[in-house]
Amino acid sequence: MTKVTPSLGSVTLEIARSGSGGGQERFDVPVPSTHARVLDALSWARENEDPSLGFRFACRVGMCGACAVVINGKEALACQTTLGEIDESTIRIEPLRGLPVQHDLIVDMRPFFSNLARAEAGLKPRDPQSRDLPIIAPDSNERTTIEAQNGCITCGACVSAIADQPQVDDPVGLAALNRILMLTLEERDSAGVTRLDEFADEVRALRPQSAEHAESVCPANIPLASALEQLKSFVTGHGGDS
Repeated sequence: MTKVTPSLGSVTLEIARSGSGGGQERFDVPVPSTHARVLDALSWARENEDPSLGFRFACRVGMCGACAVVINGKEALACQTTLGEIDESTIRIEPLRGLPVQHDLIVDMRPFFSNLARAEAGLKPRDPQSRDLPIIAPDSNERTTIEAQNGCITCGACVSAIADQPQVDDPVGLAALNRILMLTLEERDSAGVTRLDEFADEVRALRPQSAEHAESVCPANIPLASALEQLKSFVTGHGGDS
């Protein structure tokens, strides 16, 4: 059982439930410190109030993306959001949008990862027979060029952030498009801009405001707005058709 010292009072978690009743359920959770995380509060509620409460986590240090949820209307990592930075006494926690809910705050990430596979988001070496890739020096211009797009933790926050925005049918999503951009800028990759052919309509349809909103919730601080701008430029220059 999680032990806490409720010296700072308590907060109310209003958590979306997916059981037969659905709706929201409220839990009053003691606050041991302003540095306690939303994940700590969820763990306390499950261990002390309702063991059936469902949420996902793994690393607890913001590296894996597993605990991404919607907190008071904004996508965030539960393990990185402190109770002290939330001004409201009631914290509304919902599952990510745009992905099927499996149980309470747990969503099915398979469509997300399927889209990465669909986008052929893996490096295609120029020499497929070679076992060794050329090394990119840390201080090289190419490293600087692709580094901004690197670091996605596959949390799904960007998918959730624009789930209600106008998009093409069956979109591959900003995470996959960002990966395509990174590979397009990667000199060791042989596919280059041709990966964009299938997704040109999606790139054209995505609004800059949508990418800006997704960027604002990205825990890896990937510049998705400028990424979309570059992708639109590549699509225009390449003449890609879906």
